Parts: sequence; C-alpha cells; structure tokens
Amino acid sequence: MNLHVDTDLRGANACGITTRQAGSVPEISLAPDPKGGTQALWFSFRMRDSKPNENQGGKIAFTLRHLDVWGSQTEALDLLPVYRPEGQGWHRCSGGTLTTEPDGRFAVTWLLPHPAPETDVALCFPYGPAELKTLMAKSKGYWNVDEIGRSEDGLPIKRWANEYGAAEGRKSGIYLIAREHAGETPGSWVLDGLLQHMARVKRDPFLIWAIPLADPDALERGVHGRSTYPLDVDRAWSQPPLRHEIAVYQQDILRWSQRCKPALGLEFHAATPFDKSGVRCVLPDAGRTPEQHRAAEKWANLIRQELGPNYAAADFKREDGPRSDPAHRTATHFFAEHAGVGALALQIPYSRIGTKVLAQRQYREMGEAIAKALMKKA
Repeated sequence: MNLHVDTDLRGANACGITTRQAGSVPEISLAPDPKGGTQALWFSFRMRDSKPNENQGGKIAFTLRHLDVWGSQTEALDLLPVYRPEGQGWHRCSGGTLTTEPDGRFAVTWLLPHPAPETDVALCFPYGPAELKTLMAKSKGYWNVDEIGRSEDGLPIKRWANEYGAAEGRKSGIYLIAREHAGETPGSWVLDGLLQHMARVKRDPFLIWAIPLADPDALERGVHGRSTYPLDVDRAWSQPPLRHEIAVYQQDILRWSQRCKPALGLEFHAATPFDKSGVRCVLPDAGRTPEQHRAAEKWANLIRQELGPNYAAADFKREDGPRSDPAHRTATHFFAEHAGVGALALQIPYSRIGTKVLAQRQYREMGEAIAKALMKKA
C-alpha cells in the first residue's frame, strides 16, 4: 500500500490518522482535530497514492472516528462528506456504514472511488480565496474589494461592496457576514449565490457591503472556530469587542450605517452537521430590541417565502433569547443594539434537506432565492 494523508494544506484538519489494508480495500481512519475548540466538527485532507493502479478493488474506505462526541448513531449516518479526485469536481459520499465498539463508541465508514493519485476529502464543499477569485471573475467588475484591517495573525480582512455610498446617504443598506465559524462552508456557498445574483441583475437598490471570510486565521489553520478558547469570532461582539477582528467589523458596520439607511444585517452560518430539516433563521432578542425584532421578522418572512418548502425548515424562525454575558454577544446583537437595524442569522444544513442531497448548485439556488427576497423590499 502506497497511501498516505496530507494535512499540509490551507484549511486542512485531521488527526489520529491510521492506514491499513483490509483485504483488497485500503482504509484511512482519522478524527477531526479540535484545535482548541469544544466542538470538533471540521475535517479536510488530501489522500495521496504513489501507485494508484495497484488498487485492484477500485475503492478506498474512509472511517471517521469519535462521532459520539457529535451526536447519536442515527444522526451520524446522515452525514455525507464530500470528495474530489484529482482533475474532477466535488462529489458527495453515498451513505456510510456504522461500526460500534463494546463500550458504545461508534464510527462511520464511507467507500470512495479509487484509483486516483490525489483525492481531497472534507466535511462539506470547501470555500476560500480560490472560490472568491472565481466569483469575482463571474461578477465582471460589479464588486469592489477592499482591505479594511488585519487579523490577529496578520492576514488581510477583505470587504466586498457594490458601492461606497456617501455621508448621510439615504439608499437602503444591507450588510452581509459569512464564516464567523471557519468550517461552516454551507453559509459561504449560499452567500456566493446571493452575490452572483446581485452582480448578474445589476440593480442597485441597496448599498451592499459583505465580509465573505470573517475568520481568515481559522480558515488558514483548519480551525473549525466554534467555541474555541477563549472566544471565537461569532461570540466576541460585545462593546468593547473581545477580539481584534470584531473591532474591525464593528467599525466597518458603523461606517456603513453612516453612509446609507440601514435596512438589514444578515449572517450566514451552518446548522449542526446532522441537521436535515432545512434552512432556519435566528431573530434578535424581542425583549431587548423590539423594533429591530419586528423589522427582522418581516425580512425573515420574505426569505422563507422565496426559499419555499424545498429549502426552508418547517420551524424556520427561532428567537434568540436575552444574553447578558458579554462572551455571548453576536453580530445579530450588535446590528440591533448599535446600528439600530433588524438582523438575522441564517443556519444552512451541511449535507441534505430531508432526502434532498445538497450540492453547490442547491446552495447557490438558496442564495439566489434570498437575493430575490431582498429585492422585494427594494
């Protein structure tokens, strides 16, 4: 067997890697690397085979361990990772096979097509600078990209804008944020569809500013970003902010709010890996900011209508209860309390909605539907 796993890549994440030959089928076994987080969800790696034609079975087994930390055995079988053989596009894995240990621990194994000299594998379709470059090319100059600050590791923080507005501008404004948790790539693909649609129709009823990659450090290092110590980007939105990146975003949101008439703040997240009920949204605390809550609920109704039953969960709207702990302040709170605007956080499934398996096309369709919902209030 000439198989090994490469994690020396942007966003790579895997640990406890073992390889073995089980009959005619080679097997790779590993676990997600927590990298300081309480929830170890994201994994991404590259399989390399120096002699792929020696694989007589034409398959390779990929086993993901320690899934009992994530959820139940039934939920684990709903997980459908993605893979990309060298020179091809991304594909979803078929259903996995459950194995259990005498003490109740369990793992899931998927069979991937082989041979291929290289095959990339991940929890969901990766999205990073290369995908943004493709989006920019498709947008044909519609979006302006500016560096608005630097991350804690010194990486550039970039904001996309269809225009810059003017002091005391009266055009309605929308501010978009994705990847506050670096592994939540479904949110990026939905935002991709939204930004593509806005560039395609070339209507400018809104001043739109967007942060496509809110945690570039975690993206670079393969850190999932959820509940990392001491605080991840999603939970550091207090005043004063508890991370440098949040200081950059808060300043930019306030700058945006002074150059338009703020209409909506919209976050793009992913649901838990096993959730297959559909897209949901989280509304700001009604008791703390009732006016902003009402405004957000109107946007939520429009978005739910455009997503329709194929994509929207039956329980689409959820309330975000009051949080006095500064370690649990989010962008939704900041939009409502400091920019005076209704805000929503969208949660997108990782693998499927009901029996519908999700590919990049479906995620982009969700983004286009959300863009159309926004246009209804133009």
